Amino acid sequence: MTQPAGPAPGRGPLPYDQARYQELTRGIAVLLAQAAPSGWRRVDLRIMMTVAVSDAALTVAMDDGTTRPTEMPRDILDMAAELRSIMYRQDRGTWLSMRVMLDPPGSYYTSFNNDYDPHWEPDIPDDAYAQDLAAFPRAEENVPGWLRARTGRPELPPEPVRPLGPVEQKDLLEDVTSLLVDALPAGWQQADVYHNALGTHAETVSQLLMCNTHMPRLWTPPPAADALFGRLRRGMYADGLGTWFTARFLLTFPFSYQVEYTRDTEPRWKTRPEPSAYAEDLDLFPRTPDNTPAWLHPRT
Repeated sequence: MTQPAGPAPGRGPLPYDQARYQELTRGIAVLLAQAAPSGWRRVDLRIMMTVAVSDAALTVAMDDGTTRPTEMPRDILDMAAELRSIMYRQDRGTWLSMRVMLDPPGSYYTSFNNDYDPHWEPDIPDDAYAQDLAAFPRAEENVPGWLRARTGRPELPPEPVRPLGPVEQKDLLEDVTSLLVDALPAGWQQADVYHNALGTHAETVSQLLMCNTHMPRLWTPPPAADALFGRLRRGMYADGLGTWFTARFLLTFPFSYQVEYTRDTEPRWKTRPEPSAYAEDLDLFPRTPDNTPAWLHPRT
């Protein structure tokens, strides 16, 4: 069930209270479990919220492979608004969308998206984001580019390209996880994501397994995934050795991931790059001759 965008409680920041956080998240999960019909396999609630408007989509995946519309308990949006207020962090803001996922008999998982475009459908006015930033202020460096554009802020200079150590790589992969978990369709069980890149050509494709069916399906990750994988690729460059061409990111419900990189084999392209991309990649990520695979040599 999708609830159309409508007014949300106009709250600002509240002091963080761990006990209240647990009470609210558990309370939302209990209400969802009580509302679920018999024979449910997954209850999946996604909420998008600003101080001006809110939207919620509640989907129940059934054991028989179908999905069933379910009435959302009326108290949930008020609870989510309070949760959003107590989760505010000075200069960092608060979440723009959240997700609660339940598996029987009573396991529940929550995720929160603080930084990425929630992709409202239909879209909301720019002023809704401006009001939200006024209520939940962020430091300039913590206002993401898409939100800067929506609120009329000037772009910040690009961050310098620098090597990423293991901890920084892990942080980026956790950002990928957060982005995907927020955007994946209701009822997902596993997302097999491939990011292929050469020069400035990049593509991200994915195949999904759902929790209540055995048939895989294709899915296109949000554009922000390209940017995150691109930062990872640049940061993993090694002098003379180049960087990887394919990252396979396997995400398993709810938050477990594995990643593997291909550094020498040409990707299996969905859309083949322009011939100039081969030379471009060597310019961007120089390799010594003995570390340059034959397929990467410039083409005409």
